[in-house]
Amino acid sequence: MKKTSIYFVVLFLAFAMLAEAQRMGMRRNPNRPPKTPEQRANALTNRLTKRLGLNGEQKEQIYKINLQAAQRIDELRTEARAKRERGEKPERGYYAQKIRELNQQRDQNIMATLNAQQKLEYEKIKQKRKETMKKRMEKRRKMRQKLNKSDTGYLENDNDFEEMLLDEVEEEL
Repeated sequence: MKKTSIYFVVLFLAFAMLAEAQRMGMRRNPNRPPKTPEQRANALTNRLTKRLGLNGEQKEQIYKINLQAAQRIDELRTEARAKRERGEKPERGYYAQKIRELNQQRDQNIMATLNAQQKLEYEKIKQKRKETMKKRMEKRRKMRQKLNKSDTGYLENDNDFEEMLLDEVEEEL
């Protein structure tokens, strides 16, 4: 009887640890500092180089494009954080719109540096990103329904949307 109860306790602890490990994987590691704009631009450029077969000149140009966008996004984050600390509330969707515009500008600049075949592949990557975003949004809506929250079509705050857009660009490529 004691052995059986010990097995149940061990099994319960194993499941609890597994669940916590999965939850931690979903959150950013608090012990790891956030990536710098240079690190993010470099990682994104390296992924694009692999996927699109960029030459040296293209890689350098795209790195500059990604670096400018990453720096501007950091500026927007700093601005938003400062406003929140002062107790100001930005206009709904303001920062999300700014990031969307930055991403569109980044896409246009990247497309200008690619050849015809690379443009086709980049369009495929962008289409896949859109599909992934739709799935994320649908999952979010379903979760809201389960929690009996009204679905306004918007995220709770600009931080959520900003993180989602950054994830979309940096992880999907």
